[in-house]
Formats: sequence, C-alpha cells, structure tokens
Amino acid sequence: MAAQSFNSRYQVIIILVSFALLMALGCTLYRVYTPWNLSHDQIYLGTFDAKAADPSLFNRDSAFHDDSFFSHYLPTFRQLLTFLRQLSGSFEAGLWLLVPILVFIYALGWGILLWRWHHSLWIALLFTFLAIPYRPAPFGEVWGVAGVEGMVARTLVTAPAPYLFLIFLSWLKEPRYWPAILLGCLTGLGAFIYPLTPLSYVELFAGLFLICHWRDKSTWGMLALMLMIFGVLAVYPGTLREQQAWAPGLGVSFDEFRNVVQTLFKIPDPWHSFQGNKLIRHLSLLIVVLAIFGGRYLFAAPDKKGRAALQLWLWGGLTVVYLCWRIVGKGAGLSWLYATLAVYVIFCFYRQQLQRQDWWLLGWGFVTLFIYLVSAYFMTVIWLHVEYVPLTTWVVEHRRVARLIHPFSYLMGAQAAVYLLPWISQVLRNSLTAVQVEYTLITLAMFNRTIFWVTVLAVSLFEAGRHWSRRYGPVLAGILWLTILAGGYFAGYVSVPGSQELFAPISTFWAFSPDYLKNEAELANWARQHTPKDALFYHQSAFFRYRARRSITHGHPTWGETGNYRTTAIVNLYHRSLKLQEAYKHPESLVQHAARLKADYIVIDKQEGVKLNLPLVFENQRFLVYQLQQR
Repeated sequence: MAAQSFNSRYQVIIILVSFALLMALGCTLYRVYTPWNLSHDQIYLGTFDAKAADPSLFNRDSAFHDDSFFSHYLPTFRQLLTFLRQLSGSFEAGLWLLVPILVFIYALGWGILLWRWHHSLWIALLFTFLAIPYRPAPFGEVWGVAGVEGMVARTLVTAPAPYLFLIFLSWLKEPRYWPAILLGCLTGLGAFIYPLTPLSYVELFAGLFLICHWRDKSTWGMLALMLMIFGVLAVYPGTLREQQAWAPGLGVSFDEFRNVVQTLFKIPDPWHSFQGNKLIRHLSLLIVVLAIFGGRYLFAAPDKKGRAALQLWLWGGLTVVYLCWRIVGKGAGLSWLYATLAVYVIFCFYRQQLQRQDWWLLGWGFVTLFIYLVSAYFMTVIWLHVEYVPLTTWVVEHRRVARLIHPFSYLMGAQAAVYLLPWISQVLRNSLTAVQVEYTLITLAMFNRTIFWVTVLAVSLFEAGRHWSRRYGPVLAGILWLTILAGGYFAGYVSVPGSQELFAPISTFWAFSPDYLKNEAELANWARQHTPKDALFYHQSAFFRYRARRSITHGHPTWGETGNYRTTAIVNLYHRSLKLQEAYKHPESLVQHAARLKADYIVIDKQEGVKLNLPLVFENQRFLVYQLQQR
C-alpha cells in the first residue's frame, strides 16, 4: 500500500510539473502568434531603463529631463530589468525571459496547492489553468502571470503566491512558530521588489489567522512575530518613494494637490454620498450582514450556536460571494464561477455539512473585502480632512488589495466543484467523470457569452436526451449536433473576432486601438531615424516618447505620468498637461505655446482637425508632424 501511495504521489508530481512546463511554453509562445503592446507600466519602465542606459536621452522632456522622476521607483526591480536587457539585448526581450520562469513557478505552485487541498488531479489542473491568465481588478490591477503584456514588478511577487498560501494554510491548520517566521521573511523580502502586494498578503494572513485563533493566546506571539519581521524588512522599500527629495518649484496648497488626486482617481465629492459612492454601499452591506448574523451567533445561547452559525454561513457567505462578484468577478468574466460559489453556499446550508476549510475560505473572502472596503473608505475620510501627504500613497494604492479576491474565488470554486459534482451526478444519474467533463466545458467557455450559452444548451440537450426513450434519441442527437454546429459557426465567425481573448478576457493594459498604436509606431520610427537625439516634440504620448527615444512637452494627466512626484510637481505637471493639450483647439495658441517651450516639432492627431501654416515633415493615416524651427 505504501509503495502504491508513493507511486501515486510520484505520478501526480510528474503530471503537475509537465502541466506547468506546458503552460509556461504556451504562454511564452502565445504572443508570437498574437499581437501585443507594452502596457502603460511597461512603457514607463522601458523609458526608465532607456534613460539609465543613456543619460543623454530625454534631456528636454517634461518629466525625464533628470532622474528625479524614477530614481526611487522600485530600484531592485529596475536593476533586474537592466540585467535582463543586457542579457537579452533589448528591454522587450528581457520581459520575455521572465514569462516562462514565472508561469512555471506560478502554475506548479497552484497545482500543488490545489492537489494538497482537495487531492483531485482534475481540480488541480482545471483551476490552475483558470488561475494563470491575467484577470482584471479595480484601479488598473490584475491577478495572474500569463504573458509578457502584464510582466511588471507585481507579477514577480504574484508568481510565488501559491507557495505562500500553502505555508499559511498549514500554519492556520497547525499554529507553529516556523511558518510565522518564514511568512514574515518571505513577504518582507518580497517588498524589495514591490511593496504593496506583500503588504496585502500579510494583512490577509494576519486577519484570517486572528479570526481563526484569537481565543488561543499562545498564538498571539506567532502573529506578532510575523508582523514584526515583515515590518522590519519592509519599512525601507515600503517608504522609499516618500523619502525622495522633490525638485523645488512654485508652492501649492494641500487642497490643490488633493483636488488633482481626486480628479485623477475619480474620488467622489462629497465622499459620504451614499448615491454617488459605490464603496459606501458595498461597505454598508458587509457591515450590516456581519452585525446582524455575526452578533446573533456571538450572543446566541449554547444550544442555538449551531443554527446561528449556519445562518451566518448562509447570509454571510452569499454577501461575500455577491460583493466579490460585484467588485471583481463580473468585470473579469467569472460570473459562472461565482454562480457556482453561491450554489455551494446554499448547498452546504441545506446539507448542514460545513468543514473547517469552508469557514477558512469564507474568512478569506471576508478579510479581503474588509481590508479593502474599510481601509479604502476610512483612510480616504482621514486624507480628505488631514493635511498629511504620505497618506496619499495609502489612499490611492492600497485599494489594489481587491486583487486577492481572485485567489479566493479559485480556491472556493475548487471546493465547490469537489462537493457539488458528485451530488449533481447522482441527480442526473450520470457518471462523475461525465459530469466533470461537462462542468469543465462550461467553465472554459464562460469567457465568451455566446460560446458559453451554446455549451450550456448542448450539455442540457445531451442530458435530456439520455433520459428520453430510444424513439426520440436520434432526433435529439440530430438537434444537439445541429445546435452545436450552428452555435459554433455563429460564435466563431460573428462573436469571437469582436470578443475578448481567452487569455486576456478584458483588456486592462492599453486604452488605444491597434490602428492608433500602429500609426503612432510609424511616427515614432520616423522620429527616431530622421530627427536629432535632443529634439523636442509638442506631443502627449508616453508610447511615442519610449519608441522614438525623443523628449515630449507633456504627458497624459495620469498617475502613471505624475505619481512618482509629490505635491508641487504633481500639480504643476497635471495643469501643464491640461493647458498644453487645450491649446490644440486654437492653432495660434498652439504655435505660441510650442515656440515658448522651444519645441522643434508639433504632432497633430488628424481627428483634431487642426492644420498649421508650417512645413509638414511627416504624415500617415493618423498623424501630421509640423516643423517649428530649423536645427
């Protein structure tokens, strides 16, 4: 028996490693056959790297004329990118080198985690596959590692996440000091790459551990030790951007600075508006349900604790699932998965069969929502009334913790599949393997609405046909195949080209159309080949700046363009961008602004409908370039 068990584990390890290698190879080659562009973050990282490699670049640029814009921005990660560029020959190729490594680490970790959690190889493979692609979260965040287009600092600390979860769950099951020390060290060291995500991990671990073991005072020291180790290691990289000495400039009030940040992040004003602020509605629902059913459980008589716990599971679980779906799952195309979670919550309540793992997972979702909603709301309240600049980073960055909802949905989705499908197979009087195949087909189809409903209809017809008499069997079989063919044709030739890709269900990386980027790439290539290295372009595009290696007069008024500065620089850059972009509405003013800034060229989008009485030196389908002065 022992030898058989050993061989079984050995075979599982081989399968998981092989699957991780396959995913790494697939994700690496995927973009060879599909177009991709650098994301906003990668554009800025590439510009940082270009400036560091050649300090003479961008000397006349609005933001990159010196290194104060990026000198304190993720130095460890930038050093890694420099090494990869030197190794591979280009910034883009360096990003490619990260893809197979991180996908393999991440896929193998999820496979091991799910296998250890459920001892189901099918579950491990299916949900590992679901967990790999980039899935969007609020405020421009994503979760996943599948591809070069999202390969940034947070991806490096996302890849080892399943191993941290595995250590944490073992600590949750059996509180000991060594997992606490290990978690504190690993998350603290991860902060040197990207501080925010390790902080989110620690908050999740601390909150869930406290909920599960707060009555056991012997565990308090473990929790304190983990937090202390993380704090000691993370305090320097976590506050590095706040330590930067900002360039002097015209003084601005904190109110001016706050107004700019509110505009950039669309922070509602007034913040307490129940109608205008969705965050308050979500927070209120979570607190009300927790107060009612959590309070009922705490104050219930001993003989009624069990019933109160079941009610807390039902209504608390449905609330957590709904809020997680509303905040993250709906926008990521995961509605089918969250519908399964809701059914599972009701199923467990009906069966009155709850395991410790169920409460852990519910706690995971609750803690993630709590640290996201409560922190985002009350920190913003303080920031709106207290003039403390460093708090701005917490207000605008900490809300990204919502991305941890995705691993919650994968873990609980796997739990739901393990317990629901045997019951469904009994109801349908079908084999468990057949039901697993049907569930897999529906789950993999959920990212395209048309394909999803065609798959659901096909599975439903198949199941209905099995229970009808033989007389109608051939008729139903014909209807089934015709439905599949017709639906497949419609989905393939009508829906799919206009839908989102499986590996990136919702575009979170670039806001411009491929045609726009193609034309701007032509413009950038021309500028790089036919203009002086120190030429200044009256243009707003960070993409152009990076591709052309030329200075621009202003960038887009976004946090990516201004977020590495504080107060004075942010306000000045923001208003400068608005003023210079507004000048396109008045050709005379446009030329005057360009001349005052000593720009050499003016770039005009043809959609602006502006023409100038200046020498035209470049034109394509989208852009015109006028030369302002001879050099």
